[in-house]
Amino acid sequence: MTKPSRSPHARRPAGRDHSKVIRVLNFHAGYACRSSTHCCRPDDLHISVPPQVRDRLVQHLNDGTLVPPNEQNSSPDKLLRITTPSVIFSTGGAPPDPPVFLGADEQGRCLFLDAAHDNLCSIHSQLGLSSLPPICMTFPRLYIERQSGKVLAYSCNCPTAAAMLFEGEEEPALVTRPRHSVAQDVTVFDARNVLPPKRTPTARMSWDDYEQWERQAVALLARPEQSPEAALVAILHSTRTPEDTANGPELTGQDNLRPLSPGLPAARQLVAELLGVTIQSNPTARAVTQAFVARYGSATGAAGEQQLQQDHDRYVADGWGAFSRPIRRYLATMTFVNRVAEVADGLRSIAYSIICAHVMTRIGVTVLCAEQQRPIDAELLQQAIGYSDYLLKHSDPTPLVNHFDRAENMSDGQLLHVLAP
Repeated sequence: MTKPSRSPHARRPAGRDHSKVIRVLNFHAGYACRSSTHCCRPDDLHISVPPQVRDRLVQHLNDGTLVPPNEQNSSPDKLLRITTPSVIFSTGGAPPDPPVFLGADEQGRCLFLDAAHDNLCSIHSQLGLSSLPPICMTFPRLYIERQSGKVLAYSCNCPTAAAMLFEGEEEPALVTRPRHSVAQDVTVFDARNVLPPKRTPTARMSWDDYEQWERQAVALLARPEQSPEAALVAILHSTRTPEDTANGPELTGQDNLRPLSPGLPAARQLVAELLGVTIQSNPTARAVTQAFVARYGSATGAAGEQQLQQDHDRYVADGWGAFSRPIRRYLATMTFVNRVAEVADGLRSIAYSIICAHVMTRIGVTVLCAEQQRPIDAELLQQAIGYSDYLLKHSDPTPLVNHFDRAENMSDGQLLHVLAP
């Protein structure tokens, strides 16, 4: 999600050298591609090729320095398709020239993918990292240059990044790694001049204050004795100002940090709304919407609420607590380097986007369990996390942020009703 640079103000004074380290969540610090090929599907992920990259690849194809794995699909016209995408993001508008996408076979796999050699990318192995299209070079990584230094996050739509949520026993925490471990050619989003979110309608935070809140929110998700739902209550409460607390009920204390059961009717409504705002820009949203609506109905009316309750009670309710750590880790990935921070109106919008990720995951795994007719397990939960992450991080940001910004004018109770009965 890109936010125009609106002001050079609030730059941090010089004197602190963060150039040699990069911050990352601990459980993703050792990420390395496991060649799942999930991201090598041009039609699903809209793997576009900028003109300069296309020209370079065509030259290598013509002079024989790039040899595709399948001779039957070796022409540049097949490997690099000029096509009109089904969706043009509202933030970008229609491009002046027809966009070029990597070619795909009948199974949707990239034509440069070499299945005979451990699913290696022919472009990467023969020409090097710098010859890849930008999205291939970067995904699932997200590098952001802040005033305080560079940060690195991972998209859990990548099966490897999602699988790492379930590995090891460490609770989520921010760690630093040497800067030299970052490839030099990857795309870095420069957020040094982006304004931080607002704490109140009239008062903007400093980036120091926001990053302190970000660390505290991750720390709240690192408490093994606390359920993911209780952590979300605490995170939302941390967005309240003293004036908010004076005008509404307190949410602090152990009584208010108890595990909460989902408010399934409200959660169902929220998921239907989120699918509605992502379906126009995200092909995955269309498939998820079809499965959701087929079983639980549309956003309006009560049809499907009883079925959702039955499916959740039968397949998810008893086993949900066993996956507290991977769920809290996933929510930490939605907290650290939350791109909503660059475009949303305020801090509560960011907290609400994290709540939405939780609800999307819980309802999503209920749908998958019902389809497979089996109780929640790591495989289905990982798949649900991947769907949630893709819908919330890789859709057109404008309608999503408009949805999240409603939180600025809603009470804690209104935002938490998707968690509590």
